[in-house]
Order: sequence, then C-alpha cells, then structure tokens
Amino acid sequence: MKKIHKKHLMSILFILPFIIFIILFYIYPFYFSLKNAFIFPDNEYKETNFIFGIKNFSLVLKDKDFWIAFNNSNFLFFLGLPISILISLIFAFLLNSLLSKIFKKIFINIIYSQFFISIFAIGISFTLLFGEKNVFFKMFNIEYNVINNKNVWVFKFYLLFFTVWKSLSFNIVFLSFIFAFLDNKYNKQIGLDKLKFKDKFIYLYFLENKKMFFILLYSNITFTFLIYPGILLENEADILKINGHTFSSYILNLLNPLDNSIYFDYNKAFAASIIVILYLFLIIVISILFYWIIKILYLKINKIKESKYVCI
Repeated sequence: MKKIHKKHLMSILFILPFIIFIILFYIYPFYFSLKNAFIFPDNEYKETNFIFGIKNFSLVLKDKDFWIAFNNSNFLFFLGLPISILISLIFAFLLNSLLSKIFKKIFINIIYSQFFISIFAIGISFTLLFGEKNVFFKMFNIEYNVINNKNVWVFKFYLLFFTVWKSLSFNIVFLSFIFAFLDNKYNKQIGLDKLKFKDKFIYLYFLENKKMFFILLYSNITFTFLIYPGILLENEADILKINGHTFSSYILNLLNPLDNSIYFDYNKAFAASIIVILYLFLIIVISILFYWIIKILYLKINKIKESKYVCI
C-alpha cells in the first residue's frame, strides 16, 4: 500500500509544475479578465464606485476600431491560413521526396532556423525592406512606398505577406516530419500499392495523423489572430492612420494608447479580450463540426459507391 501511495505521490509531483503553470498563465488570467470585463467605472466616482454589467462589451461592439481589427484579423486568417498551408504542403512533399537525406536535413534546418528568429527581428527586416527606407523597391529603381500608400488594401496585403512568411517555417517542418514518419512506417505498403499523392495524402497522411493536422490548424489560428501590425511600422501610431488594427493592436491600444494619449480603458480591454477568446473558440468548434460533416459525407459516398459495385 505504501508503495502504491508513493507512486501516486510521485505522479502528482511530476504533473504539479504543469498544473501550476496552467493555473497561473491560463485559468487565473481568464478569470481575472472575465471578472473585470463586467466592471464599469462610474463617471462621477471613477476610483471608488463601479457599476457591474455588460456596458464594456457594448462599448467594444460599438467601437469602429474593433470592427476594423475584426475585418483585418479575419482577412489574415481566412486568406493567409489556406495560402500558408497550401505552400507548406507543397514544400513539405517536395522535401520529403528528396532522395538525399543529407540535402533533406540541410533544407529542413535552414527552414526551421527561421522559426527561432524573433518575430520582431523579422519585423525589423520587413520595415527596412518595405518601410520608409524602402530598400526593396529602390533596388529596382521603383518609386513606391507600402506604408505611405493611402490604399488600405496595400497594407492589408503587406501584413498578409508577413503573416504567411512567418508561419511557413513552422508549417513546412511540422508537415515534413509527419510525412517522413508515415513514409518510413508504411514504406512497403506504399511501394506495393503505388499510391499517388492524392490517395497518399487522404488515406495515409491525413487519416493516419489527423490529430497532428488539427494541432497545426489550431496553432496557426492562434498565431494569425495574435499578429501585431506595429512590428512592421517604424511609428506604431501609424496603425491608427492606415486602419491597420488587428485584435492584438486594438486591445494593446486600450491598455497603452499608441498615440501617447492619456485615455486608456483596462476594463474595456478585458471585455475585448473575452470577445476575441469566444470568437476563437467559436471558430474551433465550427472547424470540428465541419470536419465531422465532411467525414460523414465521405463515408456515405463510399458506401454508395461500394453498393453500386456490389449490384454490378
């Protein structure tokens, strides 16, 4: 009995740091944000008197900048994510098709090294190339500036390019490891069946490792919605001028105004954070439902095909 108790105690001690980490950095911040999101300071006695209600949520949903952030973040997600995943699939498959293991490792290490480079360091290089110094266009003797362009869509696509670029390194290496693992595991079966890429991807890569694909999807959702446009601008206050807000910059602007004004609203920022979290949760739920709908339809179509062959 003592040995069993010791085993249980050791197991608890092993997972205790993880539990503490989850409580400190996930559960408590969410609870703190949720509690303060419903607190609205009274105009007459801001420091002493508070009203409890949904006014902060109402103010966020009525804020024009929130909807600019909503549109920009969705633009990056619904366009940037498919582009990044598609390019990553192509590169990962090509890398996995290389006969030389040495070249394969070299290419993967080069690509993966980009993942460890700080997002701010990449932002600085982008600012140098496309910002006020405009090094990229000057190399081709073109008088064009992305930042000073009055067209909002120019900055949107600039931000999209940056988002895709930053996510590619992780996605390519992640998919390469999945492909390599499954190819080694089912090497004989692949050779005997002579599977084409389409069948290989559906029946082997996806169905055998769909959980890993969902991890890839969710990590990309988090990254895309947390992208901060200020790292691409020499002056962060320009976000306000070019309607470049994303969810992260909108919330940060409420906590620490980008234009150095004295207006800040912590409770409104908490409310905005809760709305964003709920929206991300909704996207994840919809993606799971979409997966199950596709799976059910796929199985039904296969049953219909099989029944036709039996009748023949």
